[in-house]
Amino acid sequence: MRKDLTTAPLREHLAELRANIDVAKEPSDCEGLFRQIAKNSIQAIRRECVLAAAGKPDAIHNMRVELARLHAAALFFSPTIDETAWAPVNTQLHWLNSALGEARDRDVDID
Repeated sequence: MRKDLTTAPLREHLAELRANIDVAKEPSDCEGLFRQIAKNSIQAIRRECVLAAAGKPDAIHNMRVELARLHAAALFFSPTIDETAWAPVNTQLHWLNSALGEARDRDVDID
């Protein structure tokens, strides 16, 4: 049975991620570009979360792919990222990736 991804903890983690990533309107520097990438990734993850709750088979995988993109962007832009501000976001990303990994493993076992 697929784990319900609409649970309160997931919604809370996504809301916290969104709140911690303040996005510039028109990025013109590396930090602004990273914030835009992060915003786009969080929006994609939220969309896929809704689809996962509706039973779309690839939604969990798509969320994990988006998390990998965000992680890669964070590594690329790490010289411009404020470590103090990023630490709580990174903690939330690790939690989300772990939860999605468990759900994906169960999906693969079912198939």
